[in-house]
Amino acid sequence: MALEKLSNRHVRVAVVGNVDAGKSTLIGTIASGTLDDGRGSGRSFVIKHPHELQSGRTSCITSHTVEYDGDGAVVNIKTKPKRRTKKGPKAPQAPDVIGGPGCCVTFMDMAGHEKYLKTTISGISGGMADYAIVLVNSMQPPTHMTFHHLNLCIYNGIPVIVVLTKIDHCPPHVFKATLQAMQCMLRSPDIGFRPYRIKKESDIDVAIPALSSVVPILTVSTVSGEGLELLHKFLRALPQRRKHGKKIHKPFEYLVEDTFHGNIISGFVNRGRVHVGDTISVGSTRATVRSIHVARNDVKEAWAGHSACLALSFPDKKRAKKNVPVRRGMIAVKDGPVLTHRRFTAEVYLLRGRTVTIVKGCYEATVHILHMKLAARVIDIVKHDDGDATDEIHQGGRATVTFEFSHHANPVRQGMRIILRDGHARGFGVITSVAD
Repeated sequence: MALEKLSNRHVRVAVVGNVDAGKSTLIGTIASGTLDDGRGSGRSFVIKHPHELQSGRTSCITSHTVEYDGDGAVVNIKTKPKRRTKKGPKAPQAPDVIGGPGCCVTFMDMAGHEKYLKTTISGISGGMADYAIVLVNSMQPPTHMTFHHLNLCIYNGIPVIVVLTKIDHCPPHVFKATLQAMQCMLRSPDIGFRPYRIKKESDIDVAIPALSSVVPILTVSTVSGEGLELLHKFLRALPQRRKHGKKIHKPFEYLVEDTFHGNIISGFVNRGRVHVGDTISVGSTRATVRSIHVARNDVKEAWAGHSACLALSFPDKKRAKKNVPVRRGMIAVKDGPVLTHRRFTAEVYLLRGRTVTIVKGCYEATVHILHMKLAARVIDIVKHDDGDATDEIHQGGRATVTFEFSHHANPVRQGMRIILRDGHARGFGVITSVAD
């Protein structure tokens, strides 16, 4: 029941926003059911590293699943994690999802500081988010990072919800100025969405069907609890946007997002099914699946739509431990080797306001494709206006660009979205063709 709930009644929400907007605190308050003390105590329920708790700045991506029952109440109340001590390992935690009626919402806590922007770009690119919540501190107008996060979500086709935080001690005139600035940003030509205030429950039924052109705006306070119940109702009403159930019968494909001890991998089942005892190919290595964990549940199988952790067994254990044949960014399949390509062509749009010019043969950038971060250089450019070949493309321009990976061939295919990063995100695109 828990696996079915995590596949068909599961919504993944990326939480982004500028530093000090209260992202981790909001997630901690929702997951734990306890209000914040005004000094960030809520984030202690979801924080991963001690330095994040001390500085208040999230530096890595973490996921936190909230399970609602049939009546809309949170059933998996989160407790503060027990830190590892010198006396021994920390006690095992209870499963994240129990099962039963209702739905699940997984919050992906992204980094807000500009220093960790590449981490946030990776999370947006490979997080398989159904929706994105952009948090804005109501005590100050939206910043350039807010605009950058909006662009990241919108150009990746992720519907956006804006939440204004810290309204409990915000003066009315400051809140009004922040709200107007946010509405102007959403209406700007680069964003092009219509803001819509969510003030009562009936507004939810109006906003959700129009998320392709409307950005709902909610207001909350994690200290007083104002607006939290309306936010809960909004989250429960969100439909699953990515229909992973349609890909269960396709060939198995697993996106490796991280590795532990060389033989344990965590990632996302993008297609098909995997069972304990199956033999899979990871890169050029064959391995056997020894155990599977989904949301801290020890299970016998996982299928499309599940974030799963696999323990692998390699034929040559000594060589596998020494050479570490599995790394993040790989793709695991069952039948045959992974099909890779050295070149690909994509329809690319460069953002305005970023002083960057792509020059054929001279420009190399990091390309984010799903969970992969790859270096690629531009080898050909064709303008959209007249279809003629050109040597460069400027900000705000659109063109058909051919890339070549700098180091080795990679598993890319037609239809994948790409993000060009050169310090900041410079452009977005969709792969139209691949070549060896």
